[in-house]
Amino acid sequence: MTYDAGTDTSRAPVPAVLIGGLGVVPFVVGVVIAWTQSAAIAVQASEIVVACAAVIMSFIGGIHWGFAARADLVTAARPAVRLYVIGVLPGAVAWGTLLLPIGWAVPLLAFTFASVLRIDQYALGTDHAPRWWMTLRVPLTISVIACLLAIWLAPSMRGVFPMLDFG
Repeated sequence: MTYDAGTDTSRAPVPAVLIGGLGVVPFVVGVVIAWTQSAAIAVQASEIVVACAAVIMSFIGGIHWGFAARADLVTAARPAVRLYVIGVLPGAVAWGTLLLPIGWAVPLLAFTFASVLRIDQYALGTDHAPRWWMTLRVPLTISVIACLLAIWLAPSMRGVFPMLDFG
C-alpha cells in the first residue's frame, strides 16, 4: 500500500507509521524488563528508556521547528515565533529528566509526552502540521505514556519509586 497525498491527506504515510511504531519498541522492551527482572536490571532498563524518551522528545521538537519554518515561508508577515519557542520546551524538559532520579524522571516524561499533544493540536489548528499528523501522534503518544506508566508501576520498581511504596 502506498501513500498518495493527492487522494488522502487524513492518513499518515506508511513509512511514518512504520518508523514511528519502531520508536515504541524500546518502551515496550523496558516494560517487559521492568515487570520480569530484578530491581537492579529494571532500573538500568528504565534509565535507557528515559534516555530514549529524551531523544524522541528532542526529535519531536525538531519537527515542530520544521512546522514553524514552513509557516514562516508561507506567511512571512506572521513569523511562527510561538511554535519555535514551544518546540524547544519539551526537549529541554526531557533532557532535564536525565539529571533526575529515575523515580521522578519517568512520570515527568509521561506528563511531557501528554503535554506535547497539545502543541501538536496547536500546530494542526494553525495549519502548520499536515492533516494526518494527529492520526500518527495520538496512538504513538498513548503507547509511550502507557509504557512509561507501566514501568513506573512495575513491582520490581517499588523501592525505586518511594512515592509508590504504600507499605
